[in-house]
Amino acid sequence: MKIALAVVGLSFAVDGYLQRQQVLNLLRELAEAEQKLRDFTDMEPRAGNLPFVERQQQERLERDAHEVSEAFIAELFDGEGRRFPHGHNHSSWQVHLTRTTPAVFAEASQPTEEEDSAPEWCRDLHRVVVSQDELARPTLSRAVRVKAHRALTDCGYVYLDNMFPAAKVEALRRAYLELRESSEAEQFIYPCQGVGRVEHMLPFRTPFNDSEPIYTDRRLLEILGDFLGEQIKMELMTVITSLPGSRDQRWHQGWRYLFHPEERLPPYAAVVTLPLTHVTPEMGPSEMCPGKKRRFYYGWRCDSYALRLGSTAGTVAIFDYKTLHRGPGNGAAVERPMVSMVFSKAFFLNTEAVINRGISLIQTLHQRRYWEQFFWHPPQREEQFRV
Repeated sequence: MKIALAVVGLSFAVDGYLQRQQVLNLLRELAEAEQKLRDFTDMEPRAGNLPFVERQQQERLERDAHEVSEAFIAELFDGEGRRFPHGHNHSSWQVHLTRTTPAVFAEASQPTEEEDSAPEWCRDLHRVVVSQDELARPTLSRAVRVKAHRALTDCGYVYLDNMFPAAKVEALRRAYLELRESSEAEQFIYPCQGVGRVEHMLPFRTPFNDSEPIYTDRRLLEILGDFLGEQIKMELMTVITSLPGSRDQRWHQGWRYLFHPEERLPPYAAVVTLPLTHVTPEMGPSEMCPGKKRRFYYGWRCDSYALRLGSTAGTVAIFDYKTLHRGPGNGAAVERPMVSMVFSKAFFLNTEAVINRGISLIQTLHQRRYWEQFFWHPPQREEQFRV
């Protein structure tokens, strides 16, 4: 009898223990679910229209008004070379191609893949580096914009020396380190190519999206606007950290050709990098392959004639999305953190990267907040649903 009672008591005790464990597990799962919910609900609200977006919207409204005018209709149907059915005059498009594509396209005989190279001046730092003095004004001079545009078009890259002040760069570095050491860091890990590197997407919050964020600097947008056109967006902003002992990345491009490997099309995307510390040659500054931006160079190498520039914190590099490039290994004893921003025309999105890299849902929502800053939207919520 005593043994039977003991067995029954033990059974109740085990059942009670298991029930308490189940309750604790449920409470833990509930806490995790509430935390995930807060990650979404505590996001910064949709931002208003930035000044440069308001300017673009005003220009668009003026253009829309012109395109429904009698003057526009007369120009379209009665202008020399535009009269139907004889065809449209393509001269303006040819002028656009000449301005926005490498000069080598205008040559009668285009080089083969082995001969495909940039002009010699692409290794002349006076031609591919915009100096701190040239960047001193809030808006760039016409001469500086032409210089930057030609370097990007024919060489595939341009450098902006000491573009951002040390205090702003240091604030970004500290904020990134705080994010990297926080409990939410895992949610913002972004897959990165190369051994010994770690990459995080930057969430949509201060100081990454403060009142004067780096990605809306007027000088930067002037250069990108000249290169890509009027309607651009920042597709992605991350920090890539190359740790001591990291290995060389393979040579790669941001994206292949859009339609055909020999296409002659204006550029559609560009990468903007900003080191958050001084970068010595030993730390592995980014390497560019001059002129390699006209094809998809899978497996191509550029070891013998790559451009590799050490720089100060705050020096910006911009390169065409198709430019062959890589991050060398870090042979120094300190890490090399670098902000990487991808800007693209409105129609282009690297959906393959979004999908195959398996980024978290919270990242996509923060990414959308950045996109929204580059497109005009009505300030009142009820007006946003009008079509």
